[in-house]
Amino acid sequence: MTVADLQRVLQQVGRMVEAAGAKAGASAELDGFAAALDRFKERPLKGFAELVGRMDESGAVAPKSGKTKAAPARVPAADPQALAGEVRLLYDRAADPATTEAEVTALSERLGGLTIPGLKQVAAAIGFTVPSKLKTKVDIVGGIRHRIMDRRGASIRSQLGDRPSGVPTDPARPATGQPSSAPAG
Repeated sequence: MTVADLQRVLQQVGRMVEAAGAKAGASAELDGFAAALDRFKERPLKGFAELVGRMDESGAVAPKSGKTKAAPARVPAADPQALAGEVRLLYDRAADPATTEAEVTALSERLGGLTIPGLKQVAAAIGFTVPSKLKTKVDIVGGIRHRIMDRRGASIRSQLGDRPSGVPTDPARPATGQPSSAPAG
């Protein structure tokens, strides 16, 4: 398949969009995009995708690597002070129900670029003294993550404990204020 084939597909989609009554100009946008691909029409689609993949946001194309296999992604050297600040902010927000485990995980993954002394600096920012039994970077990152998740969990547990006695914990079950009189199993 070539870029010319992709152009034809885009033009067909444009006609379908127009027939479906899409807003004015949608079909023209697709036709314009297809026309912009003219200078690449002889390229195989896979090669074109690789070219687009090497582009940055400004449209500049990075030079093609001479390697045949992609090198494993390396985490760039990170700034311990900047990450310590980010970890501190996340730690401070951990009690907020809007803070997600995904946020904690994403930040934990970014810590992998730090050295052990850098990780200890980040840990100190949240009052976590790294015990001597944590010797590897993975262990220390895990300890930092655990500390943040503990704060998040403590907040959730305290909110559950703050409920008035008549409020059900299961929204599907009505609150009666009385123990259930249903016969067991």
